Amino acid sequence: MAETTCPVFRPTEQEFKSFRRYIEDVVDRIAGKAGLCKIIPPPGWAARRRDTAEEMCKSVYIPAPIRQCVSSTRSNGVYSVDVVENPPMTLAEFKEYADKRAPFPSSTASAGCPGSAAVGVRRGRSGGVSSADPAEGGGADGEGGGGRGGGGGGCGYGGGYGFSSGVGSAGSAGTQAGSSRTEESEVARRVRMFWRSLGPNSEAPVYGADTLGTLFAEDDNDAWNVGRLDTILQLLKANLPGITTPMLYAGMWRSMFAFHVEDVNLYSINYLHRGDPKSWYGIPPGSRQRFESLAQAFFTEEFRTCKHHMRHKTTMISPLQIQKAGIGYCTAVQARRKEGGS
Repeated sequence: MAETTCPVFRPTEQEFKSFRRYIEDVVDRIAGKAGLCKIIPPPGWAARRRDTAEEMCKSVYIPAPIRQCVSSTRSNGVYSVDVVENPPMTLAEFKEYADKRAPFPSSTASAGCPGSAAVGVRRGRSGGVSSADPAEGGGADGEGGGGRGGGGGGCGYGGGYGFSSGVGSAGSAGTQAGSSRTEESEVARRVRMFWRSLGPNSEAPVYGADTLGTLFAEDDNDAWNVGRLDTILQLLKANLPGITTPMLYAGMWRSMFAFHVEDVNLYSINYLHRGDPKSWYGIPPGSRQRFESLAQAFFTEEFRTCKHHMRHKTTMISPLQIQKAGIGYCTAVQARRKEGGS
């Protein structure tokens, strides 16, 4: 998977002024059937961050990074992910750790603190598998937030499944320099490396997941500030981390977010602040039952113990196995927005 096959939206500057209206009037009608979508901001738009890259590396604290131990099953391309909590780390320490384990150099290692990690922010705790860099939205430097729906990253829909994997070197990077074709071939190579490397014989990656907070500036009133999205969730008085408030995710090469549906079947939104590209996989709502049946066939005992086993976020099924079962899925490559706004 080295390309984006999910719906891609390119709102105008005027359309981008209202998050709620654009999602309801444009995105819902199309992306609701796909389980995953990609929204590219208009030229000139840029997220206002609260810190510089250097300040971010010093200020972001990951209280409970997790080591993702992947074990093979009796079926090729099917894996179970167990997590072991690691000691706390600063983002700078995480990047240094990630950089030493990346099989390729970061695209822009000189920007901000060095390392192979990506950072993202998100609301609506991801529905999918992902390998991260530090990112806002769920990646290396990322954060995310909740909405309505629930598939892979981005605009999942009521019960769709998703998975995302970080294919970048993780570092404070964007995509590789050069033509888009070169970038796509590099992403494709890394995706192949990711799936081939899964298993107990590879060193377990570390994922800085579920860190409360955001990298968006506190006084940023932009409609797409994940900490202030105009959704019905604003009516809730309770503070629900990852649903009503965003979380930061820092990932390295081969860290991931296993297939799952979102909390309460909500949408999620994921913004990549820094790092190399992430790849996402989404199962359309119409294929949900078939996908669940496939997962249940591979993890019979686990489903017998808990019928909501997929919500445990420990199930990895390769695209090849999904294709063999005749189940459709869509993909997305998420790259950090370049400073020029493209």
